[in-house]
Amino acid sequence: METSKTPTAQDWLRGWTLTYIPNEKEAERLAQRLHTHLKTNGLHDLQLSEEVRAELETLMGTAQDQNARSPATVVQEILSDHLPSETATAAAAPLAFRTLNQGERTLEVDVEQKMPPALATMIEKILRANITDDGVARIQTMYDELGPEGLRQWMLSAN
Repeated sequence: METSKTPTAQDWLRGWTLTYIPNEKEAERLAQRLHTHLKTNGLHDLQLSEEVRAELETLMGTAQDQNARSPATVVQEILSDHLPSETATAAAAPLAFRTLNQGERTLEVDVEQKMPPALATMIEKILRANITDDGVARIQTMYDELGPEGLRQWMLSAN
């Protein structure tokens, strides 16, 4: 006789992450990182009751939360610390796309889709680590030379 395992908070977190990160391998990797957040709050091994589910939804948030942000918005906020607003706006979506959806660890996310605050914060850490002073200077130079649309095209095609 097969016994069914009662879902845990960690199981909920896996499903929650997959809701926003289509790439299963990367969603699992992010879920593991977020699991540490659950441990800090004492929720990681709890059986998934309605009360625990409600607490998790409050803690992790949803894409409809007031503080939900898209990856493009996160990049625009980061770049706005270094570049004029119009340059940051033009570079935001292509830079988010390149950073999150190209290379070995693609998340396969829609960079314009809002993400829950906990996930947006994690993505902000990933994106912030990839934005350098040299890269910011290059973005401004290319914006000055090519304009907003040219910058977008250059960013999506550059290696």
